[in-house]
Amino acid sequence: MRRLLKPFVSPETYRALIYYLVALCLGVVAFALLIAGWTTTLVLAITPLVVPLLIGLRAGVGLLAQAQASVARDLLSTQTGPAALTTGTGFWSRGFNVLKDPAFWKQQAHLLLAWPIALVVLSVVGFALQLLSLPIWYRWADNSDVFGRSNVDTLAETLPFAAAGLALLVLMVHLLGPLSSISRRLATRLLAGEAEGVVRSPAERRERAASAR
Repeated sequence: MRRLLKPFVSPETYRALIYYLVALCLGVVAFALLIAGWTTTLVLAITPLVVPLLIGLRAGVGLLAQAQASVARDLLSTQTGPAALTTGTGFWSRGFNVLKDPAFWKQQAHLLLAWPIALVVLSVVGFALQLLSLPIWYRWADNSDVFGRSNVDTLAETLPFAAAGLALLVLMVHLLGPLSSISRRLATRLLAGEAEGVVRSPAERRERAASAR
């Protein structure tokens, strides 16, 4: 029994849940940015405006990737340091260097991959908690319609749902460890690289200089 309940008292469990909550929020913002940014960039690809659009998209992706990397470092203990910008020697070079920067594409991949995992984890945990708490709130459910059933109107009838919710919650909490490992490896592979010709934010440069001393 102690082994079964151990994840509930482990700080790593709650760090992982906070990480997935933040990852989901950042992922929604990133998805909207990528859809709007790439749509506008492709529409104006044959005009000189494509260069500032690419630079702006690169900056947005870099900032979101740095936010994800910071959360991963603090909550998953990863070694991540994504580049903030891609540089160039001229107007056209600054734009097209973005397309040639591997870090830019890796950061986008992480932005798109991290939030579906977070969505699944949080959805399952939320559903389990909803089932588990059914004995408390079933009285106020509209027309006693609970999870597609219209005959759950006594405390005894809610107990199987609560038991299923408890079992699902225990299972999900035990799966948080392996899922966190996957997220950790994902962040390390996609947010730790530094392409040639990229510059980091001033705060990150200071952090790297301090750690090198």
